[in-house]
Amino acid sequence: MSISFLNPQSVIQNCGEGRWGKTIDLGAGNGGWNRALDNHVGSLISLDRQESTLRIQPNLFSATHHKIVHTINKNELLPLGTDSLDNGLVSNLFFQLDPETKDHCIAELSRILRPGGKAFITDWDPYSLLLPTSNGHYEDKDSLMNRFIQKGFTVSDRSMYTGDCHYGFMVSA
Repeated sequence: MSISFLNPQSVIQNCGEGRWGKTIDLGAGNGGWNRALDNHVGSLISLDRQESTLRIQPNLFSATHHKIVHTINKNELLPLGTDSLDNGLVSNLFFQLDPETKDHCIAELSRILRPGGKAFITDWDPYSLLLPTSNGHYEDKDSLMNRFIQKGFTVSDRSMYTGDCHYGFMVSA
């Protein structure tokens, strides 16, 4: 049995050509998505809930394209201005967060994105054969999309292919 896994470069290409402007990678992990975004963004800000994963990233990119801010903390405002970013990416973060923190992160993404700003969301499909942990806060795509809608986002693309183990969708602020 062959399983197609999440490929950041393919997904970024499917999001459309052009520059992403000032972009946040919320849940940046070890920088896998940053490599795919590097040639598509004007500037990139990375945040993750685990400081240890962010430490390896400074060696991957030029200072003009990459900036590490800090870890994501529950109910804390992100150190970014309101309407200050063009686009966002949230990959494999929500399964790690309890429901209250998920809602807080979505609200913060809404606050920091400019009107009309877009965010690409991908997370582990709870019905996948492969899951990274058995104690995650997995949520199906429709449920997570509804969280975004409740925070004022519009779902602009419901069916972005992200491999056999994940789901993906695009929202607009």
